[in-house]
Amino acid sequence: MEKTNEITVRGQQSIEDLALQYYGTPEGVLQLMIDNRDQLTKGFDSRLHAGMKLRVRDTATNQELKDAMSRLLIVPATDKNTGIFVPDGPDFNEDYNEDFDSIEETNE
Repeated sequence: MEKTNEITVRGQQSIEDLALQYYGTPEGVLQLMIDNRDQLTKGFDSRLHAGMKLRVRDTATNQELKDAMSRLLIVPATDKNTGIFVPDGPDFNEDYNEDFDSIEETNE
């Protein structure tokens, strides 16, 4: 197996987001699933959470896209199914509670 690095999942990132960020293509999901099967025990139904540690391979499927996203500081985070927002840092007044950063869902 190729060399892997440990990465930390950010708030609201899905497995597809990680594949795009670290492999440059959504097809990297399969590699993530294989390399992290000890943590992603429910397969594609596994839920990620902020702070979770996963392994990614050194080689990207689409290196050009991966490099461009990195250069532009693009970090995909599209998992809106969690129902809660988990910030990566302190909230506006830095008291570390969720009074400012919470997102209320509306049914429209």
